Amino acid sequence: MVNIFQIRAARAWIGLSQEALAKEAGIAKRTVIRLENSEEPRSERIVEKLRSTLEKHGIEFLFEGEEGVGLRFRRPKSRP
Repeated sequence: MVNIFQIRAARAWIGLSQEALAKEAGIAKRTVIRLENSEEPRSERIVEKLRSTLEKHGIEFLFEGEEGVGLRFRRPKSRP
């Protein structure tokens, strides 16, 4: 599962504001702020929305057992 540090880093890496990420993911900005500050209980549904949104921007999440926990950026594929 994606961790909050990866979400925060991914958002910053692609220059997406908390407000823009929240809007694209269909959640409240306050939820993003609280998650990034580890104040909000982790909801798998919300984390999955954030992950999906960031992946659309070209972020690839890495996990233990692959190349270590982290991020990689790949240009999003052009939509026809």
